[in-house]
Amino acid sequence: MADTTKEAAQPAAQPAASHQRPGGGPHFRIHTFDVFRLRDFRLLWAASIGSSGGLFMQQVVIGFLAYEITGSAFLTSLAIGADTLPMLLGGPIGGLLVDTMDRRKLVALAFAYQGVLALGFGVLIYFDMVNTWVLFAFVIAMGVSWIVIDPGRNALIAQIVHRASMVNAFAVMSIAFGITRLAAPAVAGVVVDLGFGKFTGPVIALGVQAVLQLAASGVGFSVQAERHAAAGRRLGHAFADIGEAFRYVFKERLIVGLLALMALIALFVMPFLAGLLPVMAVEVFEVGPGGLGVLFSAIGAGALVGNIVLAAIGNPHDKGRLLGVTTILTVGFMVLLGLNRSFGFAIPIILALSASFMGLLTLINASIQSAVKDEMRGRMGGLILVTWGISPVGYILSGVLAQELDAPTAILLAAAATAFFVILLFVRFRTLRHLE
Repeated sequence: MADTTKEAAQPAAQPAASHQRPGGGPHFRIHTFDVFRLRDFRLLWAASIGSSGGLFMQQVVIGFLAYEITGSAFLTSLAIGADTLPMLLGGPIGGLLVDTMDRRKLVALAFAYQGVLALGFGVLIYFDMVNTWVLFAFVIAMGVSWIVIDPGRNALIAQIVHRASMVNAFAVMSIAFGITRLAAPAVAGVVVDLGFGKFTGPVIALGVQAVLQLAASGVGFSVQAERHAAAGRRLGHAFADIGEAFRYVFKERLIVGLLALMALIALFVMPFLAGLLPVMAVEVFEVGPGGLGVLFSAIGAGALVGNIVLAAIGNPHDKGRLLGVTTILTVGFMVLLGLNRSFGFAIPIILALSASFMGLLTLINASIQSAVKDEMRGRMGGLILVTWGISPVGYILSGVLAQELDAPTAILLAAAATAFFVILLFVRFRTLRHLE
C-alpha cells in the first residue's frame, strides 16, 4: 500500500485539474489514467477485465439461446435481465459480507465461482440438457455472484484511492467494462456462429468465459489491499448495522436522489436497450448472431468513450450540471433508437446512448461512495444493488410491450417515462442540481 499512502498524503485542497509549470503558471493536463499509479488498482482493473469480458460474452450466448429455444421476445428480454433478480433480495446481504469479510478474497472467490458455473453450463449444452428452466437457473445463479462482486469492488476502489481521485477511479474502472463490452460481444457473436461437431458455438463461448473469469480470480488474489477496519467483526453486530445504513440513506437527500436516478436507468434504460437488442436484431434489422454481437459491442464502445471523457475530466466541480446533461442526452438517444429502422444507423445511436447513460452511472457511483465512510461502503454498495434489483421489472415490462406492440414502440415509451420521472426528480431533489 506504499503508493496508496503516497497519494493519500497529498493535500486534499490541491486542485485536481492542474499542476504548476516550472515557470510558475498553471498547466492543465488530462487525468484519464492517474489512478494507474496505484498497483492494487491496476490489479483490480485487470481482474475486472476478465470477469466483465466473460459476462458480456454470456449476454450474447443467452440472448441467442433464449430466442432460439423460446421464440419469445418476452422470455428473451427476461432471460438477459434475470441475473439482476438476486440483487433485489441479496444486495444487503452482499454488502454485509463485504463489510465483515476480507474484501479482496471475497471478490476473488466470486470470480472463481463465475468461472466454474460457466464451465458447468457449457457442459450441459454439450450434452443437450438445456431447456428454458435450465437457462434461467444458470442466469440467476450467475447473478448471485454480483451481490458481492459489485459492492466489494466499489468498496475496494474507495479503499485504495484518495477521495479526490474517486470520480477518476470509477471512470477508469468503467473503461474496463467499456473495453470488454466492445470486444467480448463481437467475439461471442462470431464464436456462436462457429462450431466443431458437438462443440457448438455456445459451448466454445462459455469455455472462453470460464477461462476469463478463472483468470480474474487469480489476479484478484494478487491484490494486497489492507483489511479494512470492520473486517472480522461479528455478523450479529453487522446485521444490526444494516438499519444504520438505511437510516443514513433516508436522512441524506442527495443519496436518495442519486439512488432514485439510478433506479430510473435500471428500470427504463438498460432493460429496453440490452433486453430488446436480440429482438431488434431479428425483427427490425434482420441480422443474425454476428450482427447481434456488433450491436452489443456498440454498447461497449459507447461506455468506453463516455468513461474516457469522464476520466479525462478528473474531478468535475459542477457534477449537478453534468448529471442533467447526461440524462437529457440519454433520453434523446433513446428516442432516436426507437425511431430508427436501419442497422447501420443503429450502431452510432447505441454508441452515443451508451456513452451518456454509462457516464451517468459512473458519476452516480463515485458520488455515493465519496459521501460515505469506509466501514459503511459495502452496505451502501448493497443498497445500490437493491436499486438495480428492480431491473427484472423493466425487463418484464420491455418484453411485454415488445410482444404486444413492437420493440421500437416499447423503446419510445420507455424514453417518455424516463423524461417524465427525471424532471420530477430534479424538481424534487435540488441537491442533484447543485451537486459538486
